[in-house]
Amino acid sequence: DGAVTTWNLEAFLARQASVFATGKPIRETMENTHVERTGPLAGVRSDFTWTDGEVVRHGRLMLQLVRAGGAWKILALTFSYGE
Repeated sequence: DGAVTTWNLEAFLARQASVFATGKPIRETMENTHVERTGPLAGVRSDFTWTDGEVVRHGRLMLQLVRAGGAWKILALTFSYGE
């Protein structure tokens, strides 16, 4: 439907916790993963398959990262389910 949903970190983690608390067999596999790095910046994109019990959904995941204080930090996580 073209809708965009945004969550802050706490809301995202709460949503993930509620999904896993259902007890359904949940699995996410990633493939065709590409990492691009320039100095302290990196981008990752990957196709994924999310399986939630009987439901199987395919999509694309993208991450933006920055290296700060000797560690990689996630700046943004975006994903979309295929049409």
